[in-house]
Amino acid sequence: MGSNHCAGLITASINRLSGIINISTNIANHRVTVEFDPNQLSDKNIGDAIEKAGYDVGSMSSLMSSRNSEALFTVPSMGSDHCAGLVSTSIKRLTGIIDISTNIANHKVTVSFDPVTVNTKNIKEAIEQAGYDVAAISESRSQGNAEADAAVEERYLEQAWRRLWFAAIPTTLIMVLMMVHMFWVPVANYLT
Repeated sequence: MGSNHCAGLITASINRLSGIINISTNIANHRVTVEFDPNQLSDKNIGDAIEKAGYDVGSMSSLMSSRNSEALFTVPSMGSDHCAGLVSTSIKRLTGIIDISTNIANHKVTVSFDPVTVNTKNIKEAIEQAGYDVAAISESRSQGNAEADAAVEERYLEQAWRRLWFAAIPTTLIMVLMMVHMFWVPVANYLT
């Protein structure tokens, strides 16, 4: 689901089912949130409706009991699907994890978990064991504010800028050596 058109097709397919209360789509996260009457529908019915619209369902989760908790982790260096996969895999190894959602655009990992079995400290340690720093943790999505997000984004950009310069210095030296070799004087043992 990568466009408003796709989201519209999925929404229309789900709306055909009886017992639908509310549907919201998030194209950036490739998520569809459906509120429905469990006496008339099941998760499987909704998944089947999405597949009839021509889309695969990667994963599906229902809200469990009210004893579950949700935490939002800000991971500034998580900038690709590969990084998000490493973080998710590391967290999934913990017992008590219910659902994991990653968003590389804003460097966020949302984790739904059983607080009796696991806590935010354990999850943070799992993320750090995967090789990523955790800049902020909030117990729910509503606690994240724009100032904190801006500070995290600023740290991420500073880190990216340092990496750029770290890579630019040897690259420039190699290019100068190549130019000397190509245009003026062959450098002994350059290509061996």
